[in-house]
Order: sequence, then structure tokens, then C-alpha cells
Amino acid sequence: QFLAGLSNAGWQYTTTTFGRETQVTYWKEGPLTGEVGVWSTRNHYARFGDNSSGSMGMANGFLNGVGGLGTGMVRMDGTFAFRNGGITHYAKNPATGRMFYGNQYVNVHRMTQCGKWISRGGTIAGVAIGVVEVGYIWHQTGEFGSEAQLAAATTLGGGLGAWGGAKLGALGGFAVGGPIGALIGGIGGGIVGGFGGSWFGGVGYNWFR
Repeated sequence: QFLAGLSNAGWQYTTTTFGRETQVTYWKEGPLTGEVGVWSTRNHYARFGDNSSGSMGMANGFLNGVGGLGTGMVRMDGTFAFRNGGITHYAKNPATGRMFYGNQYVNVHRMTQCGKWISRGGTIAGVAIGVVEVGYIWHQTGEFGSEAQLAAATTLGGGLGAWGGAKLGALGGFAVGGPIGALIGGIGGGIVGGFGGSWFGGVGYNWFR
């Protein structure tokens, strides 16, 4: 019924079997990157538009990294300035809590303020991509069925995973490598957490469905 539905809707497809799972790649008027569905002979479960692969996944991975960068900047704290074609960071004094706020020669920006805006922007953009994907699948299938519900679950899981991963990555990175470690850890944690959360969201939906 699943493959017949694809044919009736005008999709072309190829199938590959891995044990109990049959992977279906489908497209209209030429292959579409990332449009992969998986049908299980065990539980008759269909999955469309996996947002952990293809162009959608790459975009989400990039945005999760951007959000992690913002989280790392918040943890890094202090101020920064654009000087001599580069970026100069002025660390916060851990003993006194004081930091450099600039002068008539140097215009600085707060790491925490900029980091929060960057983090929010990355998160909102990532969720927006997921919403577009859900809407696209809803439009193609004509209903908010299992395919669209799965995309919604992976979007939610990816967003939460990216947020939590960036927080933990920035915290661990700061403990190991100081301010720079917080920045690197935030980016890495955001990317890994986003993909991991997306995967767990899909598994969780399949489990409770």
C-alpha cells in the first residue's frame, strides 16, 4: 500500500532491502536531495523527509553550530572588538568580575548580549526549517499523518538536543580549555546534540506510535 500510494501520487522510486527494513528513495521530475523514506516490514512504519540527511540536515547542522557558537559566547563572557581586520577578545577578570568596556579608541561589544542573539537566531532558523519540512510533507501527502508527525518529532527533538548539547558542550569546554574551549565546545555540542536529538525524536515517535 505504501509503494502503491507513491505511484498513485506520481512519485518515482527505487527500493533497497536491509534485513527487515526496506529503504525507498523517491522523487518527482528528478532526484530531490534528502527525500528518503523508510518502510519497515516489521511494524509497517513509513518515514518521509529525514531531516538528519541531505540539504535539510546540512542546513540544520550549520544552524545548530551557529546556535552553539552563541551559547559558547555567553559562557565565554567578557567583551570583544573588531580591530586590525580581526577580532580581539577581552576576558572578564575571574577574581574581580571586572571587564574592559572600551574607550575613545576601542569600541567593544558584550559577549553575552551578542551570544544570546546569535543563539536565538540559530534556534529560530533551525525550527523554521523543520516547520517548512513538516508543511511540505503535509502538502505532499494531503494529511498530517505519520510522515508529517515524524518530521515534527525530529524537529522538536533536534531543537531540544541542539540547545542542551550546546549548553553542556560550552560548560565542558570551558572547564577543559577556558574561554576558547567554551566556544569550541558550544559549537560542537550544538551540532552533535541537534543530530542526536533529531534521531531520538524519530525513535521516540516510532516507539510510542
